[in-house]
Amino acid sequence: MTSPPPPPPTSSDLVGTTVDGFAVEAEIARSLATRVYRATESAAGGRTVALKVMEPLEQRLLLDGQAINPLWREARFSQAVRDRAIVRVFRTGRLEDGRYYVAMEYVEGVSLDAMFRAGDAVDWREALSVAEQLVGAIARLHDARIIHCDIKPANVLVRRVSAKGELQAKLIDFGQARPSGAQQGLPISVGVDDAGTPQYMAPEQAAGAAPSFRTDVFSLGAVMYELLTGEPAMDLERPTAAACLAYLRSDAPIPTIAVSAYEPHLPKAIADIVERCLSRDPQRRPRDGMALLAELEVATREHERRSGARSVLRRSMAALRRLLTSPRRSKRSRSA
Repeated sequence: MTSPPPPPPTSSDLVGTTVDGFAVEAEIARSLATRVYRATESAAGGRTVALKVMEPLEQRLLLDGQAINPLWREARFSQAVRDRAIVRVFRTGRLEDGRYYVAMEYVEGVSLDAMFRAGDAVDWREALSVAEQLVGAIARLHDARIIHCDIKPANVLVRRVSAKGELQAKLIDFGQARPSGAQQGLPISVGVDDAGTPQYMAPEQAAGAAPSFRTDVFSLGAVMYELLTGEPAMDLERPTAAACLAYLRSDAPIPTIAVSAYEPHLPKAIADIVERCLSRDPQRRPRDGMALLAELEVATREHERRSGARSVLRRSMAALRRLLTSPRRSKRSRSA
């Protein structure tokens, strides 16, 4: 005899409680579908984790068959690839009230979105270092045949590390990720909290096309542009979802203003790559993260010769080459 399903949840506030071995300390983020808490996991030596829990309404829609569980994707796709710039997932489960959760690496930092809104400026060299880390992470995802589908500043956490105070980036939120070539049955929407956030969405997605490696490259280009210039790629007075979609569906230039107009000291070859990532024609963009990483490696050689420093990008590229030539690569990655 099977046990009855758990009752539908009625409350989403877990602060001050202990659930499934997690002592929940504080709420640190929320969206329409989930809340994220800082918690201590007693079974893992008291490590601090970020506990992402499904909101009650989203859980009801899931049980009614009206929604797809984003936390399953979060666990499946983020665990498929190991990279220092991708947040780690430790385990998944269900609370006593039936809600799904995922426990992942806790990153004590701020999102790029919060940094941009606060007007915190960074030198273009430091911005390029963050961009290079993200490109390396996306290259690994694409090599594993995974499309992130929601690359945007809100999904990138940064923190200061090492004695030099370098910025370390972490790509988060794989709730909209999907395997390449298997988009059917995984619907995409254009809400601000869903895949393809309009301000960072590729023009073909705004016209109804399915996500691809090249749509990820466009979104990555939009984030890189904002990192390097401090301004969004689409210069809109009020960047609402409707205004962004209308802009994407028009013939207006992307970016609205050239990278060099904001950052004249950026090597021209790198500026050109960023602007090609933002091309309205998908075929003009690098075909995937690996191709973008290779192009950036070539473009940064001149800068490296001048500075005498080996960039994060070159380290990422070397690691990726080892990955691609390793006999331990997964069958899925080799056969895709």
